[in-house]
Amino acid sequence: MESDEMHFSAELFSWNFAIWRHMGYLDEQKRRLARFIISMPTVVCVLVGFAFFMSKNDLEEDIYNFFIIMVCFTAILRVLVVLMRQRKFLDLFKVIEYWYIELQLQNSENALEKLKELTKKARFCTKYGLRCALLVDVFIALQPMITGYGKLVADVKFPGIDFHKSPIYEIMYLLQTCWVLPITTFSYVPYVNFLLIFISFGIFAIRDLQRRLEDLCLMDDKDALDNVKRCVAYHVRIIKFHEDLEQFFSLMSLLDASLYCVTLCMMLVYTTMESCILKSFKQLPA
Repeated sequence: MESDEMHFSAELFSWNFAIWRHMGYLDEQKRRLARFIISMPTVVCVLVGFAFFMSKNDLEEDIYNFFIIMVCFTAILRVLVVLMRQRKFLDLFKVIEYWYIELQLQNSENALEKLKELTKKARFCTKYGLRCALLVDVFIALQPMITGYGKLVADVKFPGIDFHKSPIYEIMYLLQTCWVLPITTFSYVPYVNFLLIFISFGIFAIRDLQRRLEDLCLMDDKDALDNVKRCVAYHVRIIKFHEDLEQFFSLMSLLDASLYCVTLCMMLVYTTMESCILKSFKQLPA
């Protein structure tokens, strides 16, 4: 896929599109690179899973470990879904590109102006969203050094290996901060941005269809009939676009919602238990 073939898509999706191409997620010639990139997050996710099920940590630490597992697992799963259905995912970008070219050929100035506004907003929001995510990564990476040497970004365990002894600790810490954190961020965040931008483009298409229907009152019968036929075909394209998005993103969205609900429930249980313990201590006789 050449960049000039996806001029508008590359502009609309900005850094999300560019970085996924460089990482091999959207390049059929770089699938081995993509698999290598997600190999370490996969290993760390498994090791954190061992720590979650084997150790006897406080509930607070278990919630944190479960959250790390959830983020890594969903990020890895997103990449695998994209790699397995890479051609289908690339077709979504091509649909938007052809849509934009068609609007240019029709010289639809109002629609093109709306697309420029959409592109500007998408680039602005995703750019600052990335900056916020990177700031969170820096905080998470430095947090073990601040709280005490010997801690890791995510607690990992494996039978027969002590990850808190030098030099294994330093190696694991560097792998987590320099490989797992950035790769997880650049796998998780762009996928969410893609979904939001696709939805925003779909909303634009619906509003453009609404505008076309409103123009019927300004036409004579013959032109109005032709416009209705074009609007019907346009509506069919919107429905097909919606079905493609639902087919590609619905399962991951359901998984995200389910896992975040589990995390929220664990946090509520922890908060309730902590408040009950504090209340029982206050009721003890002095």
